[in-house]
Amino acid sequence: MNVLEQLAESFREMVKKEPPASHFAGGKQVVCGHCGSGTFSSRRVLVRGPLSHCLVCTKCGLAMWFETSPGRGGE
Repeated sequence: MNVLEQLAESFREMVKKEPPASHFAGGKQVVCGHCGSGTFSSRRVLVRGPLSHCLVCTKCGLAMWFETSPGRGGE
């Protein structure tokens, strides 16, 4: 995927809205390290190369970055 394709994909992901939900990574539920909440909004963003996965805590706004997509809900 070239840079223009990555930018286009990033834009498509930014405008796609999904309701906040719990997420799982490495077989464990993701929990905010700041406030302890387990509900996050999810988005993919372009950070110096391939798209990364970002979870943003719906309670305090702390952002966490993942190289691979965290599972949503019970996934």
